[in-house]
Amino acid sequence: MQLFFNKIHQSNKVLPRPASWNYAKAGLRRNISTVVGYYQNKGFAVKSNHFLVRLINIVSVDHSLHLERFYEIVNAKTNRLSMNMKMTSSVYSGQLFDGIFYGPKTKEIIIADDEYISPYEIEKNWKNIQSVKVLDHPRSELNLLLPNGKDSSTEGGIASIVVNIPALATQYRQFAIEQHERMGHGESPSTTALFVHRYVLPNMLYTHQDIALFNRFNNMAIGKPMSAGLGDHPFFLIDYSKQVDDVYRDIVRRMESIDTDFWTMLRSIPLSNTDTALELMRLPEVAPTRQVAWAEFLSRLKCILFLITSAPEHGRKLNGNDVNYLLRRITNYTLDGTFRQITHNEIYEDIVRMIRSIAEMTSAPSIPIR
Repeated sequence: MQLFFNKIHQSNKVLPRPASWNYAKAGLRRNISTVVGYYQNKGFAVKSNHFLVRLINIVSVDHSLHLERFYEIVNAKTNRLSMNMKMTSSVYSGQLFDGIFYGPKTKEIIIADDEYISPYEIEKNWKNIQSVKVLDHPRSELNLLLPNGKDSSTEGGIASIVVNIPALATQYRQFAIEQHERMGHGESPSTTALFVHRYVLPNMLYTHQDIALFNRFNNMAIGKPMSAGLGDHPFFLIDYSKQVDDVYRDIVRRMESIDTDFWTMLRSIPLSNTDTALELMRLPEVAPTRQVAWAEFLSRLKCILFLITSAPEHGRKLNGNDVNYLLRRITNYTLDGTFRQITHNEIYEDIVRMIRSIAEMTSAPSIPIR
């Protein structure tokens, strides 16, 4: 899937977007700044057995080491750490988790990543580093409730989370150093559980919000109702859903009236923190092995279905080569047993239905999946 979603495109073609998007985008960014600022200044904590707390606790690298040496050692341990936590990686298939971030209605893929981020950049800006990002989730509401595992949406499904283990460990190292300094001044140190709630979960909201916006556009394009949040923040946020929907409705109409290729479609969907959906859909650059292929495919299956459903002649007219590539990949995944790594029966059956829908729309030969 990396070859499909991460390739460089020569064209910069994009459909016109209403000028009112600038107002909506500014409002969305103000909201996320308000939410992140609030939780970064509160003393809330996750449970001491939270997945990320346990991951941080098993890193076991001396914080007094030189910054570069610390980062290198954690990087070398990433595969072993991720396997210990049953995460998906290029060397281990991992498992589906039960709603760690998105609550009981959601099954979650947690992918281990070690893509390089300068440790000096992390040291300088550790409170704002996005060491954990959201690749996909099923929600379309824009109320920015923290991904803290609570049942906070009417929507459920599959979520994909990517954890940059060296970045997370280095971010925590800076937090731990700060706590050591607090102790030197006679203050009580804060816990790892507070670190996760104060810095990691709020910083996930940037990618969470953009995925919610893409889901909103997708729902509008295919006529699916929007999800609703279950709960509120203890402070007021302006709801920009109407302004976003007005812009997206205009772009959907343009897509329906003009023959548009896959990449122009994605480039024409504006987002808040990432510029467009084309950039948002890029996948982490991990070794493209069979062990991680199922997770990448699930993380982008909704987008693939959107493209083929919405494109002229279901992609055959302007993206014939891309459609053929996707069909070959799906067939190969089926034949080599990639999809059999999905052990949850209901999710597996949903994937089978979606793949059959893709094959039907593209008039593809029968894909041997059952």
